Amino acid sequence: MVLSVVASIALAATAATADDWGSLKGRFVFDGTAPVPAKLTIDKDVAVCGSHNLVDQSLEVGPTGGIANVVVWVYAKKVKVNPEYAKTATDKVTIDNHNCHFEPHVVGLRVGQTLVIKNSDPVAHNTKVDGEITQFNQLITSGSSIEVSIDGPEKLLAPVGCSIHPWMNAKMVVRSNPYFAISDKNGNFEIKDLPAGELEFQVIQERSGYITGATVGGQEAKWPKGRVKWTIDADKTTDLGEMKIGAAQFNK
Repeated sequence: MVLSVVASIALAATAATADDWGSLKGRFVFDGTAPVPAKLTIDKDVAVCGSHNLVDQSLEVGPTGGIANVVVWVYAKKVKVNPEYAKTATDKVTIDNHNCHFEPHVVGLRVGQTLVIKNSDPVAHNTKVDGEITQFNQLITSGSSIEVSIDGPEKLLAPVGCSIHPWMNAKMVVRSNPYFAISDKNGNFEIKDLPAGELEFQVIQERSGYITGATVGGQEAKWPKGRVKWTIDADKTTDLGEMKIGAAQFNK
């Protein structure tokens, strides 16, 4: 009888733990003086595209040192997903050909969602996605849009480009679950409603590839192949604070 009671208590505790969720946030900061983005060579549709002062977006550092477009995702292929995410499981996510560059520069989706590719420019664009799973190359006339179903995850950042305007490029993140984030212009990111406990994450950026380490709280942290384990506290937001990334990681 005692064993039965103990087993019931243990089962109840396990069930409660399985339904605990927490969030993760942090800020990626460039450690040092950020490089000035190079101006792009505009040699097609110059009357339209030449007026936008376009620059290389492969490394974007804000005025306070925050690094935009650092991508963080849960590395595990299988992870318990909070039921709240079912509400957005089939949402449409938009990337726009606007002012002769892509907005946003890094777009993120999960399998089952739809990518809407718009063209807000007065000239045609030929948008090409060259991922392992998602591959297409289609003309998009001025003021029009197309929709592409996302059927499989990408292991890395999938290249996006325009065959007509070769300076145009972007990246696409496609994951099998909703647990990913792309840092904003100030370097901040947040992933909500993660399962509580220790999880392994992948950290990657367009120019650097895998982010292999950072200075956190004055201490150097190593992230082999861009992988790092962080513990998610139940019913809390785990704040990693500032993570400073050295310039050498972007000189590849």
